[in-house]
Amino acid sequence: MNATTLCIDFITSGQLLGAGLDSSPETWDQALGGADWPLIDVRRRRMRRDYGLVEVSFEKWDTNWSCVNTSVHVHRLRGERDLLVPPEIDATYGPIEPVVTFAEVQEEALAKGAVVELIADRDTELHSRYWFPRSGVIVSVQGPSLDAPGSIWSAGRARDAANWKSPHS
Repeated sequence: MNATTLCIDFITSGQLLGAGLDSSPETWDQALGGADWPLIDVRRRRMRRDYGLVEVSFEKWDTNWSCVNTSVHVHRLRGERDLLVPPEIDATYGPIEPVVTFAEVQEEALAKGAVVELIADRDTELHSRYWFPRSGVIVSVQGPSLDAPGSIWSAGRARDAANWKSPHS
């Protein structure tokens, strides 16, 4: 397995290693390799956990944290691999390549029954965005004027994804 498989899994399910929008911070820690891994930023009722390749955001309701956003920052794979790939992702997916081609991920996702729509709200010279309605994931793909055209920049799923997929001008 590899980063392409990781992206396909996330894009088609909206989850990473069994953790998703309904998961607690503890579940995310367990899925991605332990509580010592993430950089944690807490501000009032909001918390962000940065696992290098993966970022997860939470909001606090009463006494419980609720996951509101998760994203896979594929563009970060061009950095120091040991600092970016959580242990459980490394163990599950093996060597992670620094560039993931969207066409390959899209082809595999469609073969698994995914549906994809272009969100026509961006200057495609920079990035194009694609919506996967079944999983609620939005994928940002580098345009032709960037360093790795056609590669995935990031993939994310937010609790309010239906709002984010609407074109923004």
